[in-house]
Amino acid sequence: MKAFFDSILAHLDVPTVICTLPDRLILSSNKRLTNTTGKTSKDLMGQSFQKTFPVTVLPNGKTYWQSPKSRFLIKESRIDLNDEQYLFVTFTPDKSSDITDQLEGARFVSELLMHRIRSPLTAMQGFTEMLSDAELEKEAILEGIDQIRALLDDMESFTSITESAKETVDVHSIIKGILNEYPPKTKQRIVLEKNAQFGTVEGNPFIITKIIRELINNALDHSDGDLENILITFLSKGQLQVTNFGNVIPKDIKERIFLPFVTTKARNNGLGLSKVWKWLNSMGGSIQLIQNATSEGITFQITLPLKKD
Repeated sequence: MKAFFDSILAHLDVPTVICTLPDRLILSSNKRLTNTTGKTSKDLMGQSFQKTFPVTVLPNGKTYWQSPKSRFLIKESRIDLNDEQYLFVTFTPDKSSDITDQLEGARFVSELLMHRIRSPLTAMQGFTEMLSDAELEKEAILEGIDQIRALLDDMESFTSITESAKETVDVHSIIKGILNEYPPKTKQRIVLEKNAQFGTVEGNPFIITKIIRELINNALDHSDGDLENILITFLSKGQLQVTNFGNVIPKDIKERIFLPFVTTKARNNGLGLSKVWKWLNSMGGSIQLIQNATSEGITFQITLPLKKD
C-alpha cells in the first residue's frame, strides 16, 4: 500500500502526507514536504502526525503548522480504500501571514510619514493663507494641502486599527443605513440579495459599518459607468459578497490587492482594502477576491464572525 501511495504523492505539487486512521501515524510523504521540512518519507514513516506537525487553530477555524521559516495552512481529507480509512494532509503556504508582515511594515512607514509631514504641512498652510491672490494661486495650494491632510488621516486610521469589543450586530440594518447615505440615483444601482441562513454576526458595529461602506464605495468606484449595478449578496454563515461589473483587476495588482498603496486608480491612495483586511483580521473574520471576470463581475467575499451559542 505504501508503494501505491508513494506513486500518487510523486505527482502532487504541494507538500502532502498520508496517515493511517485512527492512530494518525505517517505512512508516506512526498518530496515537496521534504523540501519544506528537511525530513524524508523514510524519516517520517511511523511518526505521529500530531507530534511531528503540531498545529494551531486560527480564529476562523482553519489550522496551520508553523515551520522555522513559513506558516502553512493544513487541509485534511479522508479516503476509503480496501475497507481501510486513510488521511490525506496537504500543506499550503499561508499568504495571509505574509500580508500581516507587510501590513506591519506599512504601519511603521505610515507612522513615520505622519510624524514628519504634519508639522511642516501646518506651517505651509499658515504661510499660504497669508499670501495674496496676486502672488500665488492660493486656492490650488490649499486644496493640495487638504488632499495631503486627507491622506494622512486615512493613514492614521489604518495604523490605529486594533481588536475591539464585540456585540451582536444586525448587518441588514447596517447596510440599510449605509444605502441611505447615497443619492437616490446611486442607491437604485445597489441591489441586495438576502439569505435567511446568513446567521447572527458578532463584532463591533462601528467597524463592520466601515468595512461594508468601504467595500460598497470600492465597488462603485470601479464599476463601469453610472448605469452598472452593484450586487450585495448575503450567503450563509456570516458570508457577504459585494460585486461590481467594471474592468477586471490586472494580475499583478490582483496578487497584491490587500497590501497598502495598491490601486488601479491614480487618484486613490490604495488603503481601502488594506484597512478592510486588517479590520476583519482583528475580529477573526476574513476577505477574499473570489471572482475576477468581465462577464461574472469582480466579487469580494467577506466572512464575519458568528455569535457563539
